[in-house]
Amino acid sequence: MTWTIVGMTRSEVRALESTLRFLVSNNFAGSVIGKAGQVISEFQVQSGAKIVMSRAHEFFPATADRIVLISGTVSAILTALHLILSKLADDPRRVETAREGELDLRIVVPHRVCGAIIGKAGATIRSVFSALN
Repeated sequence: MTWTIVGMTRSEVRALESTLRFLVSNNFAGSVIGKAGQVISEFQVQSGAKIVMSRAHEFFPATADRIVLISGTVSAILTALHLILSKLADDPRRVETAREGELDLRIVVPHRVCGAIIGKAGATIRSVFSALN
């Protein structure tokens, strides 16, 4: 799948500053944080992104999930996300999904951009799913 932003090269897109929010089960938050924050600090150094996780008692509404916020360049965010997802995939406590090797990832998207993701009559989201399958 190829994503394009009109008038920008791939390297210009990767250099944009952005933020990504997603949810991690409270049961697995410790894997991402590590003892005394060692793992999350290491991931920040390796990726160049800032990674923040909500406190132990701060959950996304109506869930037992913690919020992970990654900010930096698109390139740094993608690297940090890869490091975090790899760590979660290697956690022996995680429940296997219907297809082996998959992880359940819930991304927090502001309401104002949902329409752009879904597209007119669902066209954009359908094309994303088609490209992934």
